[in-house]
Order: sequence, then structure tokens, then C-alpha cells
Amino acid sequence: MSIFQKSHYTDILKENLRKNAHIRGYQSRLAEAAGVHNSYISRVVNEQVHLTPDQAALLSSFWKFTLDETDYFIALVNLARAGSKELKAVLKRQIDDLKKKNSDMTHRYANAQMLEASGQGLYYSAWYYSAIHFLLMIPGYQTVEAVAKRLSLPVALTAASLQTLEILGLVHQEGKKWKVVVSNIHLTNNSPWAPIYHSCFRQKVAVKIHERSELDMHYTGLHTMTEKDFLTVRALLQDTMERVRTLALPAAEEELYCVSLDWFKM
Repeated sequence: MSIFQKSHYTDILKENLRKNAHIRGYQSRLAEAAGVHNSYISRVVNEQVHLTPDQAALLSSFWKFTLDETDYFIALVNLARAGSKELKAVLKRQIDDLKKKNSDMTHRYANAQMLEASGQGLYYSAWYYSAIHFLLMIPGYQTVEAVAKRLSLPVALTAASLQTLEILGLVHQEGKKWKVVVSNIHLTNNSPWAPIYHSCFRQKVAVKIHERSELDMHYTGLHTMTEKDFLTVRALLQDTMERVRTLALPAAEEELYCVSLDWFKM
């Protein structure tokens, strides 16, 4: 659940209650965490009373929210309780800032390393640099010949690309084999190389579509909806990409896959 798409704190509370309805006494546990009676949580859900900022902080801790999620939840509580339009305006700015900050996938990948600006110009200029880089993590694809054959690349180009990756500090050579030194990297959305990198792999997608592999998945759909619904779908896709990344990072390296995702206004 992305709480940054919720406009009222009770929606977050209701969603957590719904998702944990299978846990016996979950609402009582929430009440205990917030330091209130069970009936008080029911009254909050029914919008008869409001949580206090202290109670919101306690629930954020119980839910193990991140710092930004905690700030967002407490800001929503304060907004619901605010009396003056001036205070509401201040809180709405804080809420909008947190929404914008957490809509950037780069912020979610805080543990990923960033290449130096000069290195980005090399690494993201062609699809095969990152493909070679990640393919090296799979047993059996640590030699120039094996990598070239798997990616259908000329041996000379593969060898030159490996040397470039070594200069960038991402791989190093041990005899005839190449090993990955740094695996978790990310490119910011505002980088001038971001559109080039995306375009490189969209070109690969165009080729793969014509191969008609039963395992590959390609989908194109046009939808009409409100801007609010558009943002909701955007948040769902961001959460999905984060789950994919969380699954992939600790997974055993058996094969190389690519996910390309687009969701935009025509």
C-alpha cells in the first residue's frame, strides 16, 4: 500500500484494518499501540473523533513506517484537525512535497549506488553495457565468448565493453573470467542519460515483440480515466516495480530478464 496516494488518514487506517482482518484482535492491538480503548479506534474509523499527533506517531511506529511515511501520516492527521485555512495551506504544501518526493523511484532506491557523471555517459549510452554487466552475475557467463554468444554480440564489442565496465569500477578480470564488483546501481530521473537509456531498451523491446516468445509479456492499452485514477495507477505500478526489485536483489542468478514499463498521458 502506498500511503502517499491517500488523501485522508482514516483511509490509511481503514486499509490497514482491512488487510489485517485475518489477524485475530488486530484492532485491539492497534488501540493498545496508540494508547487508547478499542472503541476509540472504531470512532476514528467512523470519523466521529480524530487521532492526536501523538497517537499518529505511535501508530506509525507500530506499522513500521519509514520517516517520510510517518511525516505524511502525521501531516494528514494534523490537516484533518486544522482549524484555520492558513494552517491547512501549510500542511497541504508539506503533504504535496512528500507526495512529489516519494513519486520518484530514485528516492525508493536509496541503497543503490550512482555512477560518476562521466561514467554515466558511457554506461547508459547503449543497452549492452548494462546487459553485459548483469549477465556476468549468472554462473556460466563470465567469459567474453559466453557473454557474446548469449547476447548475440560481436566478440570484439563484448571485450571492449568489458574493459569499459572495468574502467568504471563495476567489474574486474580474474584470468579469463570476469567478476562483478558493483551490482546495485540506479540512474536518477533528471539525468540527461535517463531518456537515452530508456530508449535503448525500448528498441530491444521492439525487436523482442516480433519474436513472439510464449514466456515474454507485452501489453499495450489505452484507458480513459480521471487524473486522480491516473495517479493511483502510477502508484500501483511504482509499488509493483519496488516489489520486483526487492525480489530480484537477493534471488539466485539463473537467467537475465528485462522489465520495461510505461504509463503516460497521450
